[in-house]
Amino acid sequence: MTRPERKVLFLSTSQLFFTESSPADTLLAMVESGLREQAPENDWTCAGEVVYVLPNMAQRALAMVEKHSPDVVVVRPTSRTFMHDDVVSRVRDRWPHFYQASLRLADWLRRLSGGERFGGPGPRGLLFRVPRAIAIRVIGVAPRVPVEQAAGYVEETLDSLLKREELTLLCQVVAGNTPSELSPQEHARRRDYFIGRLRDYCERRRVPFSNAADAFQALGVAYRMDEDQYHAAREVRAAEAVQLVAELVHVAAETEPQQAARPQSRK
Repeated sequence: MTRPERKVLFLSTSQLFFTESSPADTLLAMVESGLREQAPENDWTCAGEVVYVLPNMAQRALAMVEKHSPDVVVVRPTSRTFMHDDVVSRVRDRWPHFYQASLRLADWLRRLSGGERFGGPGPRGLLFRVPRAIAIRVIGVAPRVPVEQAAGYVEETLDSLLKREELTLLCQVVAGNTPSELSPQEHARRRDYFIGRLRDYCERRRVPFSNAADAFQALGVAYRMDEDQYHAAREVRAAEAVQLVAELVHVAAETEPQQAARPQSRK
């Protein structure tokens, strides 16, 4: 007997594809492996696309759905665009005409200093860190996207996907787990606002919602970043995968392939 096909599309950041070495250790591969193990009655395939929390989020999400034709879409927004303030975003807000030039200058200084997020280690990294420190004092910093707008972009994306009757929709929020240069109070405010607003939205629209931080706590895993200071370490990805697999198996038990959003409210 042919097993029903279940195609899952993840919309998130490059975290989906990151691995220290083995391709089997990507978040995407861990989820697919877990699904095939825990729900072998289905023929699972998982795909991923990079979709950031930016003004074009809804448009890109719909384009990726057209490309992959999935049964299930997991929208997985992160706090990258609103939790880490930078000088170039402040330039954009104050002097829009100089924004593109400031981006080019920042990229040039970063490459010159070693190519890492805040410049490479050792004296060479000072080529980025010293000008940055001066610019922060003189110009100031701002988020790439204010948290209120970021939450709105995710809601707009979920609204657009809910109109697709053939889709089952899930949302896993990954927000505020990595250290930032914000004050502890502001860090917590942005994190809690984003998570709380999206949790309320998902409860109202009957979209299965999860917070990745709950997965870490449930498994006793402390959030840790890889050496690149961008991506989560393997044990963190494994905890996220456990949460996602449980959610997807539960949804699969309640819906037939291509019967996605029918149990979800359109109000």
